[in-house]
Amino acid sequence: MVEVIMGLLIFIGLLGLVALVLFTFSSMSLARMDREMEFLALKAMGTKRRSIVKVIFLENLLYGVFGLIVGISLCLGLLRPSYDYLIADMYVPVQVPFE
Repeated sequence: MVEVIMGLLIFIGLLGLVALVLFTFSSMSLARMDREMEFLALKAMGTKRRSIVKVIFLENLLYGVFGLIVGISLCLGLLRPSYDYLIADMYVPVQVPFE
């Protein structure tokens, strides 16, 4: 029974990861397209392409780090209650390194 629950949780996690990657790619592509006129204006003022790419990269890196911090915080916040609800009530001898 525990293996089925764990398999289901892993499947849901992987499905969420795929959705996250697709959502991130879509939002970053739309943000780039929305700001294309700004990038062209910067290029017309003499900004090098490398500087514009660096700004885009740093912005995406900042979004990624912020998302990572929020995601890990939510994961750790929800892990213990889900463990208590799903596994602790089954009296299954499973060692989870929480303490």
